[in-house]
Amino acid sequence: MKINKKRITPNVNDTHDRCGHGTRMAGIAAAPRGENGSALGVAYGADLYSMRVAHNPIVDMYSESIALTNAITAAAANDGIQIISISLGLIPGTDSEDIEMAIQAAYLTDEKIIFCAAGTSPTYFGGTSVTFPANLENTFAVTGMQEQINFQTALNSTDVRCDLCHHGPEVDFSVITQRRDGIGNRNVVGLNCTNNVPAYTTGSSAATATMAGIAALIWANEGVNTSVGNMEGKLILHSSNNVKHPTLGHGWIDVESTLGL
Repeated sequence: MKINKKRITPNVNDTHDRCGHGTRMAGIAAAPRGENGSALGVAYGADLYSMRVAHNPIVDMYSESIALTNAITAAAANDGIQIISISLGLIPGTDSEDIEMAIQAAYLTDEKIIFCAAGTSPTYFGGTSVTFPANLENTFAVTGMQEQINFQTALNSTDVRCDLCHHGPEVDFSVITQRRDGIGNRNVVGLNCTNNVPAYTTGSSAATATMAGIAALIWANEGVNTSVGNMEGKLILHSSNNVKHPTLGHGWIDVESTLGL
């Protein structure tokens, strides 16, 4: 997660994505297929509800915490929304009872899967513990990792997270978001706010958006009436690690195998 040093007073009526983070994440998950050179989303045919709640990926103001609470509550009440993807987090070490209650309510509908970014920090924050709300029991925490040496085996001690991604026992899934061997600028491709040139982005936010797109593909393939429990089982069954890795969860999803390709 990147921090804007300059503080911006949020305008509740302003839908403009000032830092471009939300645009990139929405693009990773569900950017439509076109012919203008823009990036293509993982689930490019999926319906997308986009809700702007903060001025950057860190929810560090009370008004933004309330906005995120309201967004989760609205998603929980909308029967057309099956996947809630939160590429945001609070400052490491902080939490919010309002957000936790909203996530609990969404979880109890038994109709939603909730993916949250495990955390991404520059040196400014330090530490790599999984941040809130990804550390809640009723969410799936997602982090990023570098590409594997061997895709035929489960994750092990030679597999590493992306440069800035948080990791820990709360992580449920990992997504490959970065090239190996020090090519740190070869990351996930997303939408650009100002033109059709794809924008590279990384971190657990990009991993979360990718995971949401993967889940949308699988859910569509299984049928919209597939239960949340069956979907969760399907994701774990086709993951690299049926038994959780200590810090990278169930690892990555074999999408081809899950879709029967």
